Amino acid sequence: MKSICLLFLLSAFMISCAKEKTPINNMQIQPIALTAAQKALVQSNNQFAFTLFNKAGTQETNDNLFISPFSVSVALSMTLNGAGGSTKTGMGNTLGFSGQDLIAINDYNKLLSNQLQHIDNAVTFNIANSIWYRNTFSVSSSFITTNKTYYNAEVSALDFTSPSAVNTINNWVSAKTNNAIPNIITIIPSNMVMYLINAIYFKGSWSNKFDAAKTSDQNFYKEDQTVVQCKMMTQNTTFPVYTNDTYTAVELPYGQGNFLMTILLPNTGKTTADVITNFNAENWNAINDGLVPTSIQINFPRFKTSYETTLNSLLSSMGMADAFNSNIADFTGINAQGGLYISEVKHKTMVEVNEEGTVAAAVTSVGITITAIMEPRIINVNKPFVFVISEKSTGAILFTGRIMDPTKE
Repeated sequence: MKSICLLFLLSAFMISCAKEKTPINNMQIQPIALTAAQKALVQSNNQFAFTLFNKAGTQETNDNLFISPFSVSVALSMTLNGAGGSTKTGMGNTLGFSGQDLIAINDYNKLLSNQLQHIDNAVTFNIANSIWYRNTFSVSSSFITTNKTYYNAEVSALDFTSPSAVNTINNWVSAKTNNAIPNIITIIPSNMVMYLINAIYFKGSWSNKFDAAKTSDQNFYKEDQTVVQCKMMTQNTTFPVYTNDTYTAVELPYGQGNFLMTILLPNTGKTTADVITNFNAENWNAINDGLVPTSIQINFPRFKTSYETTLNSLLSSMGMADAFNSNIADFTGINAQGGLYISEVKHKTMVEVNEEGTVAAAVTSVGITITAIMEPRIINVNKPFVFVISEKSTGAILFTGRIMDPTKE
């Protein structure tokens, strides 16, 4: 059995709290009020989450996997406000926003983000957005205004050539994730003109905490038939449970119950791949409709894991390939001169689960690159210098020299 990627989306990130559940242990769940159109957007945006996780699970078959589709969706939604033509259509379709105008998408993201951060005082759920652009690059004022208005984005012009630029961005990421994710970038390429970043931080205590005194070392049976020892938590209580032919689902609430972790445990003879392959919006709705409060003993491992990936290929395969194509991409909504494309969508996450609850964080960075030739950096070799002649493949140095006066032979 694959170690703990079964919690995969954390119902907090899946936004299942839009639907009120049967109260357990007298929890007072506060439903988020959405219009019919916004409820439909939740469903279609959830399908983006399932598809993204399915493809990521196919790519990463043996390691722990933890992603935040919500973070990816928000970062790309900010970027969407600068897209046009087939680039805009492909991105909208990929995110599950097919046929929706930008105002409806932005309103939906603004409402949901605001509600999620204030729905449960017993749970910390922080969302932060920022845009960093090269200080010599011109950005459309309407693009900036839109992202400030709907995404509360912090916008900063930054000298990308400064040695401190990387630290400036990474310090923001670290602060917004309570130091759970210390960085998202390592270098800033010379043709990078913008980063659009979403950071989220989640900290929730179980509504029914595990007794640490009952945690013990137990066997955990991996899918490759090997056995490892892990710290196994246990408790006897009533949780919502759903079972089908592929898996058993158990819902563990945080705080007042708006935020949830849903564990999907493969049945005998099934694997996590079977769970992921068959997981979609229809099956997710079936779980939520079929959960039944059940008295159970649950044994659940304590764990901590982190994950990092670049999502370019996955998102391209999901329908937004134009956004990554320097010859096709249309981001004239960011800069009317064009020549912009997405060079990278980086995603980093961490999650820690113990007897008290869960801490999780995610950061998504969308890097915008310019295809036009930038002004060349001038290196004026106008003073004595040293040079080396070497063999590239081996690095073997063949000649070294020093020129003190180039006019002397």
